[in-house]
Amino acid sequence: MNVQTAKDDNQLTVTITGAIDTVTAPQLTAAFDTNGVKALVFDITGVEYVSSAGIRVFLTMHKTMIAAGGTFTIVGAAPAVANVIRITGFSTIFNMA
Repeated sequence: MNVQTAKDDNQLTVTITGAIDTVTAPQLTAAFDTNGVKALVFDITGVEYVSSAGIRVFLTMHKTMIAAGGTFTIVGAAPAVANVIRITGFSTIFNMA
């Protein structure tokens, strides 16, 4: 997994490539700081696999941003990844573009 971040004012965009699973999820959580961020965007265009550990990271970031009065958006989910999010029921919780 590779993680790149770009901050523009109070928006942080996290671009992720590779797989988000039990091995890489902790690395993803530790890869960036949401202090002062009001909009967190996960660009997962390059993600081909997400396990339940990855879904847990998404949920944690969603809760963190909501508690801070911000937003959390997932963009670019490949059909297989979007299907995992939909099947788990989180597509009704996460803002997906």
